[in-house]
Amino acid sequence: MDRIIAEHYKLYYNYIPARQKDGEEPGNIVNSLFGQVMRNDQEALEEVIRILLSNTYSMVVKRLGTKGIYGIEHIDELMQKISCEVMKLAFRGFPEWVSQEGFFGCLLGIAENCCKDFNKKCFQDLKRRNYEKDGTDIFQVLDTVKTVNWEVENVEQKILDEEASSIIREILKFYLKALQETALPPYQVITYCYAILLPQLFKRSRNPEFLSQLAKISGRDGKKPSSSYNEKEGKLEGKIARDSVILLNFAFSVMDQETVGALSQEFLELYRMEPLQEGEFAWGQAYQGHLEEVKEGKQVKELVVTEDFARNAVKNWPIRVAKSLLNDTEQWAAKDKGFRKKSVGIAEDLFIGGRE
Repeated sequence: MDRIIAEHYKLYYNYIPARQKDGEEPGNIVNSLFGQVMRNDQEALEEVIRILLSNTYSMVVKRLGTKGIYGIEHIDELMQKISCEVMKLAFRGFPEWVSQEGFFGCLLGIAENCCKDFNKKCFQDLKRRNYEKDGTDIFQVLDTVKTVNWEVENVEQKILDEEASSIIREILKFYLKALQETALPPYQVITYCYAILLPQLFKRSRNPEFLSQLAKISGRDGKKPSSSYNEKEGKLEGKIARDSVILLNFAFSVMDQETVGALSQEFLELYRMEPLQEGEFAWGQAYQGHLEEVKEGKQVKELVVTEDFARNAVKNWPIRVAKSLLNDTEQWAAKDKGFRKKSVGIAEDLFIGGRE
């Protein structure tokens, strides 16, 4: 097996860049590419991933071996997952604490976490296979339990559903208050609204007017829209409807030409087509006041997000704003400790999109 693993490594993952041949450490090479990766240099990112996979192969094999799931197909699957995680993080923006000197260490940490998650998943699959070997279908067991407890669970579930609906209504009330009265800079808030809040709305929406308008604004300044509204299916299709990486791209596309003030007004119009909760929503005094402030010679409302700010900074805003709003929402709800305890998980799903 060791010979097969060695051959597999040489064939698919053995990569030695020219600078490493001259004696430079792979970690230093990766760190030197940090700036290019942060500027979305595709070639630099591909180089970083090749070096990372080459230098984490032995760790991956070791981690899989300790769990008894050692195999070529598992190695390739895990390597693919590591690559995808690095690419997603590169696009969304690395945490602020990641520096050039610590870049390679951060990537090694990502690889380590991927190994842990992968082993956990494989262990669960192994337990299921063991049930099957014993002649027991785990899903049949679960179905039997559900059937036996159906009457009790049916009543309990109805109560839980009603309670959850009530909690969500309360959370939304607190959340909209937090959004309306936020003290965060408008250019950060509006980036969040386009990158996270509007996508959360369209995932649930069946409003043709709202979905059609979202499709239209996915193509600005005469560019072809990246999405379209399928009237027959009643849903949005195209790049905007795929994943969070595309959603952030969508947010960039709508902010390429429009000012913060114009986007603030446009968001209100879109929100009114598909509200989170019944009732009027408008920007609060703090937000409107910030729009009139001057930043680097321009009023904030006159700023064009993608022109006046570094792209990598913009990448970090949506999640940071989401977490800030989540914290503010919890503070509004803090008077009822029992409510706060029950509401946290639901709030994360609503406003951050759930934990991966």
